[in-house]
Amino acid sequence: MLNRFRIHFLLLTLSCAAVSPISAEVPLETSFQMKAEIKDMRMAMERLHFTQKVLTQEDYEALIPQYMERLDFNYLYFLSSDEWLWTQRFGRTLKNNYLDKNELYPAFYIFNTFEKRVAERLDWTRTFLEGEIDVFGSGDYITDLENRTWPKTREEADELWTRRIRHEILSEIIPKIREELEEQFGDEPVPQLTREQYDEHISAEQHQEWIVDAKQKILERYERWLQRIGETKPAEVQEDFLTELAQRYDPHSNFMSPDTSEDFGISISNELIGIGAVLSDDNGFCKILELIDGGPAAKSGEIKEGDTIIGVAQGRGEFEDVVGKRLRDIVRLIRGKEDSLVRLRIRSETSVEDKVVPITRKRIKLEEKLASAELHQVPAGDTTLSIGVIKLPNFYGPTHGNPHSTRARDDVDLLISRLKEQGVEGIVLDLRNNGGGLLDEAINVTGLFITTGPVVKVKNRAGDVDVSRDYDPKISWEGPLAVLTSRYSASASEIVAGALQFYRRALVIGDESTHGKGTVQSTFTLPISVYDMMGRDNRFIRPNLLERVGRLIPTTSSSSSMPSMAKITIAKYYLPDGSSTQLRGVVSDINLPSVAELLPIRESDLDNPMTWDQIEELPIESELLVSNAYPYLQDSIVGLLADRSQQRRELLEEFQYLDATISSFKSRYDRKSIPIGLLDRINLLNADDQLIDQLEARQDELEGFTFAHLAIPLKDPEPMPEPPAETEVENETGASDSPQLAANVDSNDSVELDADAKDDDEEEDEDKKGFDIHLRESMRIVSDWILLEKHIDTSENRQIAIHSDNAPTLNHILGELNPAGDPLRSTR
Repeated sequence: MLNRFRIHFLLLTLSCAAVSPISAEVPLETSFQMKAEIKDMRMAMERLHFTQKVLTQEDYEALIPQYMERLDFNYLYFLSSDEWLWTQRFGRTLKNNYLDKNELYPAFYIFNTFEKRVAERLDWTRTFLEGEIDVFGSGDYITDLENRTWPKTREEADELWTRRIRHEILSEIIPKIREELEEQFGDEPVPQLTREQYDEHISAEQHQEWIVDAKQKILERYERWLQRIGETKPAEVQEDFLTELAQRYDPHSNFMSPDTSEDFGISISNELIGIGAVLSDDNGFCKILELIDGGPAAKSGEIKEGDTIIGVAQGRGEFEDVVGKRLRDIVRLIRGKEDSLVRLRIRSETSVEDKVVPITRKRIKLEEKLASAELHQVPAGDTTLSIGVIKLPNFYGPTHGNPHSTRARDDVDLLISRLKEQGVEGIVLDLRNNGGGLLDEAINVTGLFITTGPVVKVKNRAGDVDVSRDYDPKISWEGPLAVLTSRYSASASEIVAGALQFYRRALVIGDESTHGKGTVQSTFTLPISVYDMMGRDNRFIRPNLLERVGRLIPTTSSSSSMPSMAKITIAKYYLPDGSSTQLRGVVSDINLPSVAELLPIRESDLDNPMTWDQIEELPIESELLVSNAYPYLQDSIVGLLADRSQQRRELLEEFQYLDATISSFKSRYDRKSIPIGLLDRINLLNADDQLIDQLEARQDELEGFTFAHLAIPLKDPEPMPEPPAETEVENETGASDSPQLAANVDSNDSVELDADAKDDDEEEDEDKKGFDIHLRESMRIVSDWILLEKHIDTSENRQIAIHSDNAPTLNHILGELNPAGDPLRSTR
């Protein structure tokens, strides 16, 4: 029986070997267009970057291993001797022999070597998988990459790969083994297994079948990996290498190819043009993962989730076969101008024949990335308070290429109005997952909560400081306000949180501090212009004949109509008190425990971050604070709210659950290796799961005590058509809104703040959807503040509170609300 499975596997591998893609090297020559873009990019970095840094020989030598790491991020394919050899060969002469001549030969050479190594390792993997693999053996696989380097010898690399393949086999078969064991043990926990117990519960035939299937999946995975690398375009190699060059200056500057420029425009405007479908790669086939409700694909009635796109045609043109193409390339074919026609050849799971579906591309708004709101009913002693929550994923707005996008400021203003209509008494602005966006929108959103005044100061490379102010005296919300932040709150989020904290307008609640990105980026279309360089006119810098001739040669490097772009750090921003948020972030008034504190996601964790500094402070205009109707946060009030929050953390079950969850995550996160022996791995996972099951059981109990809440729509629902007379109509539920990949949006040279901080693969979901501990506590803190404000209800008391922390009236209020032995409010 075992021989039958082995023969079956060998036949499969021979079949796969016959169709394995042949790697195709990228050309070693640098095109005319690339030469011009290299020159423009270097010129822009040298003349526009805030630091005015001049790269040293050390920087150029460091660029080689950085580029190697970008390709081989798991340290699997290169050897340490490669790093030494290429640093000597290319690094020492990189500036004079290559970059000064606008050449990318070292990048192409290293990439082609990488592709050869991947092909060689695929052959090694195929041979290795044909042999017997003892999954019961001992050993560990190192998962910690922080201190890993490339293997010194080929033998050391083979040992690393042996452990890796064993690790991957276990990752494939263990879910099946555990499912089988759970069925056999039922409600009883699976015990720590010995080899004898394993053989008792899992048959040898079943075990071997799982091994064979795992080997086949792993082989196909590495074949697809080689195929993807073989499809890499020279423009992508150029982008990676020039980005590494730019990031010798700071971690947020980069070169963007036309395709990346297009994606950047979509992320800033939150709008795109396409068919309204989420696409996925399913073993080389382009699958319809999801249809956006109301999008062109859904309205066609001819496309369903699960269908496969096998061909794309522009207008009435010929179809292009897309089976086996990269998803990114398929997306480019589907994108196009608004109201233009694209035809899709669709293969359905429920039909024996393919069909052609014509679709007119339309503008689609990424609804899930827009501001949203809810109104929660929070128990407060003998009463209940209405607390609004506004979630703002990013600071979006119109761009030059997409002027139709809505503004974050307008959407938040609208949601505030609707919350006020529902009787909201306090608001939490949730910026935990907001990584940045447009600077103007950050200023405008801040202006919704203050009358007028400075919001942020921006210093350029010449040392000039520009003060950006809110000039609109309108205040959309005058009541208690909290800003909920995390380590993922970055850039524009930090401007808003820091400014509102400076004006004593809002409590900042969350992680110890925000991400710490205090730099400003701007995008520059290439070729770079004199206007960009000198601020005078818009003539191109094209002094030599070679480059002018290069402009006349058409390029096929990308199907996108977008130009290449440089995103460059041009300034640093400072809060009104003169302090930079660079590295330090915005420190919370009230700190809540979080898994994010354990992760390397701060600005200081990135390579080459810029330093912290401070400039002249802008004093608070006390008469401005007195004249405003919004509440003013004194240190004594903040201290009282923090003390009450701390008492809840010590007493409430949900915080005990949160602490246990963080501790559980930390024990797993701190592991530097995992066993590659089957029984050791299963027993480790079973022990982890027992703890996780206990935590989930505790959470299930807590789920029953969530605050009642109501979703506040950003837009009015479309009226439902009236049903025909005497016809019963069933309720229907539309598909959820999701971003789609088929799009075509322009970008512009706008100031953009983007932290690139969040790593979703590392983030631990400590609070499941529906039971958000940090949000719940933020709403309780705002409720405490509301009760305080109800005592400061006269102009005289407010001015006393503003001007003196020791005022008798204020002390009386604090004592009245916090008597000795006062029990905390129930969370249930």
